[in-house]
Amino acid sequence: MKPTAIVYQSNAGHTRRYAELFAQLSGLPAYDLKRAGSKLKKGDAIVFFGWLMAGNLQGFQKAVRRYSVSALSAVGMGHPGDGQIETIAKKYGFDLEKAFYLQGGLDFKKLHGLYGVMMKTLSRFMGPALEKKDGKSPEEIEMLAMLKTGGDYVSRDHLEPLLAWYKEQ
Repeated sequence: MKPTAIVYQSNAGHTRRYAELFAQLSGLPAYDLKRAGSKLKKGDAIVFFGWLMAGNLQGFQKAVRRYSVSALSAVGMGHPGDGQIETIAKKYGFDLEKAFYLQGGLDFKKLHGLYGVMMKTLSRFMGPALEKKDGKSPEEIEMLAMLKTGGDYVSRDHLEPLLAWYKEQ
């Protein structure tokens, strides 16, 4: 079933920005998960955008109970191709061909509540360990920079595989 809307859950804004970009490209309306209930009917087909935290796709369980999720987009800090989307698709029993990974970023100022505390703590431990490592890969160098100062990798180009999937529906 072709999706009729985008539903997203965002914390620091990277996921929201991807959902809004995809809305512009696809012509679909985009709704925050909390507000979608007043705009959509139970069972409506959607594209879901959620952010990754500790291997969990935030908001996905709630979205899948309410809507028919046609495709999912997981937004995380890591570099694309690091196997995260395969892990997420398997964890949630979702078809890998309809699961997409988007590199978002890290903004310590915008992280809310416990998530901000957790990420600051993680960066204090992970950053120095990565700093000491010899022969860092480009992805590790990128992650180290993000853990130190934050980073923003939201890009329209990252949406191309999802957009191609959507156009085939």
